[in-house]
Amino acid sequence: MIYSAWGVNGVADTLIAGTQLPTHDRNMEPNIQLIKLFEAPSWNDAMRQYHEWQGWEPYKPMLDGDGNEYPEDATPSSD
Repeated sequence: MIYSAWGVNGVADTLIAGTQLPTHDRNMEPNIQLIKLFEAPSWNDAMRQYHEWQGWEPYKPMLDGDGNEYPEDATPSSD
């Protein structure tokens, strides 16, 4: 699946599934532009890539009540 990072002046602050930015996001920031595309098998893998690209600390997926990753988080990185 394709995920897209959006922002203003080359600084991405929004990641969405797909490439069609919802109207409400465009209405909130009329100057928003597509910054980068990511290909990933799951949301969590896309977030891992997004965090790495941003230079942030590694993405930490949400854990269930037992402290385990949800099954969708177990998808290996697409790198």
